[in-house]
Amino acid sequence: MFDWYDSATWPTAFSNAAVTAAFLVSPPDIDCAPPVNKFIDFAIERGVKRFVLLGASLLPVEDGPMMSQISKYLLTLNVEYAILRPTWFMGMFSGYLFYKSLQLFSITDTS
Repeated sequence: MFDWYDSATWPTAFSNAAVTAAFLVSPPDIDCAPPVNKFIDFAIERGVKRFVLLGASLLPVEDGPMMSQISKYLLTLNVEYAILRPTWFMGMFSGYLFYKSLQLFSITDTS
C-alpha cells in the first residue's frame, strides 16, 4: 500500500515494468508539498520523466499554498509536466440542470 508519509512504501509504485510517467494526487494536507516533492525526486531517480499534477483552480500555479508548492517545484526540474486544475469540473455534473437534462432524454423515450 502506498503512503505519502512512509517512503518505505514508495517502491511499490515501481514494482511493475519501467514507469516513465506519474500522476500526482497529493495527500489532503495543508503542507502536502514536502512528501510529494521528495517522491518526485525518488521517481526521477527511477526513470520517471513526465508528471501530471492534479492541482486546484483556486490555487495559483506558483507562490501559493499546498499544490502550488508542488507546481513550483516541478517548474524547476528538467522533466515534462502538466498541471491540471479542475476544481469546478464536477459542478457541471452534480447540478440541477444536468439532472433535468437526464430526465428530458429518457431511454424509454420513443419520440
